[in-house]
Amino acid sequence: MPDQYKNIAICIFLEEMTISETSKKLYIPIYTVGKRKKKIEKILKNKLEDGENIF
Repeated sequence: MPDQYKNIAICIFLEEMTISETSKKLYIPIYTVGKRKKKIEKILKNKLEDGENIF
């Protein structure tokens, strides 16, 4: 997963930050964080369904 997605995934899924908090921390617009979060969820779902290692 590219770094632009990893940083958002860490903030949202591991640090349990909101989209707004993530946006402020990473200096990325809220809209961008929301779009990338959806993309991350899709990537992780596909990897889990395919039995791939997500780490």
